[in-house]
Amino acid sequence: MSSSARHHIFSEYLQYLGQKGVADSTLARNQQFLTRWERWLDSEGVDPAAVPAARAHEYFGDVLRQSPNGRTRGDGTALARSTRRQHLVSVKAAYSYALDVDLIEGKNPCRRISIPATALHERHFLSPSDIRAALAACRSRRELLLVSTFSLTGLRLHEVASLRWTPAMIRNRHGETVEGSWIDVGSRRIRVLGKGEKPRVVPIHSWLLPKLRGAAARAQGDHLFASNRGGGLTAWSVSYNLAQILDRAAVKRVGARAHAFRRAFNDSLRVIGRGYDLERRAVMGHSGSADINLSLYARPSFDRLAELVELAYADDPLF
Repeated sequence: MSSSARHHIFSEYLQYLGQKGVADSTLARNQQFLTRWERWLDSEGVDPAAVPAARAHEYFGDVLRQSPNGRTRGDGTALARSTRRQHLVSVKAAYSYALDVDLIEGKNPCRRISIPATALHERHFLSPSDIRAALAACRSRRELLLVSTFSLTGLRLHEVASLRWTPAMIRNRHGETVEGSWIDVGSRRIRVLGKGEKPRVVPIHSWLLPKLRGAAARAQGDHLFASNRGGGLTAWSVSYNLAQILDRAAVKRVGARAHAFRRAFNDSLRVIGRGYDLERRAVMGHSGSADINLSLYARPSFDRLAELVELAYADDPLF
């Protein structure tokens, strides 16, 4: 990946990240952060290899004090609160690497700058009544399938967007060939390549199964949610479509809307499926377990996973 950063400190750090095997999105984000920092240095006439600690403090302080609708010198675009922290971490790490490999001498100009953690916002959940309102607001079979898939699988946004009808081999961030996410209607399971490229199996709920079978029979391409161009919808497009449905349903704003469905599904399984903790973690793709021995040496059967999924919203049915 070519770098927009011009100074060797930053270009070599980006090259190091690429060789390390970080995801392309992570590499691109670091490139943006370092380019932003370098532009500020240029505007201030500061040599990237000899930044006084006071100037680094000045810049970091400006970014941390930035208001939600404010501007940052050197770039002209505002950063979201969580993105500011990522930006500062990237700059600090670049100088640490430069010192480790003798690209610069002296000390890290950011060494005494503490970066406060991002404050956690209140987490929003969709109630069963919210989901029922969303289902009622659907205007097409496609929209109904979209809401149903999020409601009854607990999949993340990018996992839903990547679903296909047949297995497809893709390259992971390490250049290895792996099987992507796909819907195995015949065996009533969704094979997911999830967060961190960890594979898992999610049983298909009995209410969702006929909807997926009907969609498979009508499919003109290989993606569950196909675009007009023939490929699959992007995660952004899936999120936008979902937001429109929730707006029509007059569901209050719930932040990351796709993830609100995931939280609701997980919470339902947690409350109803007592005694299925290992199975719930497997379905949701959560790593670890309250019991480390259970996590390392036990593997839940598909039948147990399917039993759990069927319990979703049993105390307040959606249909």
